[in-house]
Amino acid sequence: SIKYKNKTNKNIKITLSGEVNYPGTYYAKKTDRLSDIIKRAGGFTEQAFPKGAVYTRESAKEQQINGLNLIMEENQKRNIFDQRTQTIFNENSANFFTLNQNYLQSKKEQITGRIIIHLSADKSFKGSIHDIQINDNDTLHVPKKPMIVSVLGGIKQQSSFIYKKNKSPLYYIKQAGGYTPYAIKNKILVY
Repeated sequence: SIKYKNKTNKNIKITLSGEVNYPGTYYAKKTDRLSDIIKRAGGFTEQAFPKGAVYTRESAKEQQINGLNLIMEENQKRNIFDQRTQTIFNENSANFFTLNQNYLQSKKEQITGRIIIHLSADKSFKGSIHDIQINDNDTLHVPKKPMIVSVLGGIKQQSSFIYKKNKSPLYYIKQAGGYTPYAIKNKILVY
């Protein structure tokens, strides 16, 4: 009789979409890293915006949902405790709790399992901490280079502007009329 090891190799799939030369679903080995799959997909197109890439993973989604479930449970416990300590539990408190739980529930439905990675087209990405190992059913979407820049928050005129290469966020803030007197300067969104 012949002895052999049964090396059932579970197929690991990753789906690449957007601005890669050959988008689609790729099979990976356990040792494959993101840079290996991007290379197999022919790299990025000339219109690719790697800094805007969205990488998702099922296990990250599960962790994010579990974390939000813990927050919701803590809110429920806090509400029960508050009811016992308050002599009068008014209707406004109950409404606030319900609104809070509904808000958290809506956030849970929006969870995608996104993992923030700093993807780049240059050679520094390969082997970096962001060149992560592939898990089954991971996805990577690489958008096109943005042609507009939007500025939101504590600025005088929330607007979108034509993208100009090598311009800083402050340039676009100035184009939008500058900060309002009540602006929280670290809460301005430029994207």
